[in-house]
Amino acid sequence: MKVLKEKWKGLKNSYDNKVWNINKVIEAFKTQEVLIEFVRYKLETKETYVDIPIAIGKKLKYQDRAFFRSFTNKHETRPAHQNEFMDLLEMTTNKYKQAYGAYVINKQNKYQIYDKLRKKLGIDFLTNANFMFMDSFEITQMIFFIAGFAKLKNDLKFEEFRKKVNELKSEVLVQLPEDYNNIAVQIREALPYLLPIKDRRFVGR
Repeated sequence: MKVLKEKWKGLKNSYDNKVWNINKVIEAFKTQEVLIEFVRYKLETKETYVDIPIAIGKKLKYQDRAFFRSFTNKHETRPAHQNEFMDLLEMTTNKYKQAYGAYVINKQNKYQIYDKLRKKLGIDFLTNANFMFMDSFEITQMIFFIAGFAKLKNDLKFEEFRKKVNELKSEVLVQLPEDYNNIAVQIREALPYLLPIKDRRFVGR
């Protein structure tokens, strides 16, 4: 883990929304090959820091599949994540009205705004995730959860995708050079923590 932390610190590029914007990520879910390229990009760049409301963030973190099913029409018993979602929905709706000079919107517009909001929250949470510290199962599990949460159409197969991610992690997170002196200093300093105590005294000699 310490080596991974040093490798993460050494990443020079941050996630660029111009390279992988929200629409491109949504489209990527339709094709396994393209989605794998998104995962590759995530492994080669630092994560985003998009602000997500606290209660919603916790629900996404623990992959609560009852996120929307727990919504209620009774204001006094609304869960915290519903209140946050409804506040975001109201703010987004007002921006839509201002942009199009509309005083009222129809049912179809309301659905579109609702759908776009859940997609934005899902993709924001995904780009905020640090894939370097996650194994192939965790990455795949998150991808599938977000696909359901954001209602992203796909024909992905879990095990097949997990194997692809596992291969990708092995490829991107390259093995350390055999010659100890060719290893980056930051990673070299972390290596003793990965060795048995009896062998640590030999590192660097």
